[in-house]
Amino acid sequence: MSASQLQDDAAEEDEDELLDDDVPEEDQFGRIKYLQKCQELGISPVSQVLKFLESEEMHITHYGLGVKGTLALVGALELNQTITVLRLTHNNIGDEGVRSLAQCLAASQTITEVDISGNRLGPHGAQALAALLGLRTGVVKTLGLSHCHLSDKDAVPLALALENNQVLKSLDLSHNDLGDKAAAALGNVL
Repeated sequence: MSASQLQDDAAEEDEDELLDDDVPEEDQFGRIKYLQKCQELGISPVSQVLKFLESEEMHITHYGLGVKGTLALVGALELNQTITVLRLTHNNIGDEGVRSLAQCLAASQTITEVDISGNRLGPHGAQALAALLGLRTGVVKTLGLSHCHLSDKDAVPLALALENNQVLKSLDLSHNDLGDKAAAALGNVL
């Protein structure tokens, strides 16, 4: 057996031990929840996610989380009260991942900075973000949506949601497919 196989086997045993242990009454960082969601979804946990769950800032960029990885992460974020900055750029999280993330952010009282740039968003993801921005109870102050392939059709609901948003201070929509309609709608709320 090679050294890498031994390391893989040891990592699997450690993961199995974490999953087999009784879930503590309080999983304040969401580590156990993340591992459980990964197992439910049939995906391998990302070690960087586990590392950053105990930090104030989570930088998971170019990891290819995909929808399932994002859903597992959201499970952890629902419990986590430590993370204030969430950067998930270039992870192919898709509309379903964005919808789940937006719902989580709507309930979060700690995550104030979010960057999901470089993820292709469609109309459903844009609508979910618009719903998040339209909440009067939201705490997100900075939102990065650069290189998300947003169109005029996607940006108009975001602009309408911003009309009543008193919290968001920075919105990065650079390098998207925005035209005159988006410019007019965003110009009205500036």
